Amino acid sequence: MSSSTPQSDDTSRKHPATELRTLFVLAGSYFALGVGSLSVVGLVLPMAQDLAVAPGTIAFLVTVFALTYAFAAPVVQVYFGQQDRRTLLVSGMFVMALGLLLCAVSTSYVMVSVGRTLMAFGAAFVGPMTSASAAALTPPARRGSALAIAFAGLTLATVAGVPLSNWLGDSIGWRWVMVAIAVFVVAEAGLVRWLVPSSSAPQAVNFASIVSVLRDRVLASTLAVTLCQISGQFSTYALIGLYLVEVFNVPSPTVPLALFLYGIGGIAGNIIAARLTDRLGFNRMIWISLIGLAIVMTCLPYLPKTTAVAIGAMFIWACMGLMLFAPQQNRLVTLDGPRSNLLLALNSSAVYIGIAGGAAVSGLVYESLGSAWTPFFSLGFVTLAVVMFWISRTVEKRGLGEGGSS
Repeated sequence: MSSSTPQSDDTSRKHPATELRTLFVLAGSYFALGVGSLSVVGLVLPMAQDLAVAPGTIAFLVTVFALTYAFAAPVVQVYFGQQDRRTLLVSGMFVMALGLLLCAVSTSYVMVSVGRTLMAFGAAFVGPMTSASAAALTPPARRGSALAIAFAGLTLATVAGVPLSNWLGDSIGWRWVMVAIAVFVVAEAGLVRWLVPSSSAPQAVNFASIVSVLRDRVLASTLAVTLCQISGQFSTYALIGLYLVEVFNVPSPTVPLALFLYGIGGIAGNIIAARLTDRLGFNRMIWISLIGLAIVMTCLPYLPKTTAVAIGAMFIWACMGLMLFAPQQNRLVTLDGPRSNLLLALNSSAVYIGIAGGAAVSGLVYESLGSAWTPFFSLGFVTLAVVMFWISRTVEKRGLGEGGSS
């Protein structure tokens, strides 16, 4: 394992206002990815009616996207990783737009599935390249806040993407929503091409590189932190509407408000990460996020069953959960700068595998034990994430890397 950090591109010496503007453009890239991937959640009913399938079948399109992205992200690095980051980012957005347009003109569920698969393939360029570009834009002292600003776009998409697509779906129809998102993605690609500087190609990546990362005790356990933390969140969040109604007695019309405030909590967590990661260090911020989320999951089953308490718990949960990602990405880039693109891609894969796995666990728990039990399984995953981070830090301090050698 290499401990070198990537050298910032010459753009890091630009005026701070220019740097901030570029980071906002990169946040727009993450927003485009988030809205594109989550839009079907807000369009379940009109899509199901139009395509003559069950609503649950439409919801499965989220899993199609997640699994395709998880597989494609590291593969993209093998075949395209040595190309200019900006070029890959723009190319990925155009592929996403093509997938969205294919969904818009689909006459069957199979065609929509193909469109979602194409979207996910494009997104596998966009996510890792957005983070890598943000990391390369700034010197190490400001990398934590830079990554947090870029990732804020994805956080905002979780707040606005689903309700916006739901509202537009009722107003103009789900097909035109897909077209509108495609137009936004293309416009964002134009901004990236115009304002985001090119980045030098990193170290060559092949499938042996992926195996090497997964054999490295520090890197593998660090990636496992992401996988376990996301699995923990989605073991409850995948059925959060049912959990709020059945356990906390939240009225169904109030559930969207709770989800909105969950998103606001995520934004708050991202802001906290942006302000404190560079000051406290990414390792401390990861500990704060993981321990805080574990406390939330421990307390959740025993809190007073009122709407106000449920909404407050959702806010704190999101704040602690989404606080992880900027310092986690910062740590990966710092651990092995030459392989930063690959590490960020594998981290993205871990996110989407965690989403798919956590959602599957949530469904199994609900069917066998009921929604009240989901936080206990979430706590188990988050506890495992804490253990993985402790292992990663312990091995790192002992100087043991790939294969257990220093």
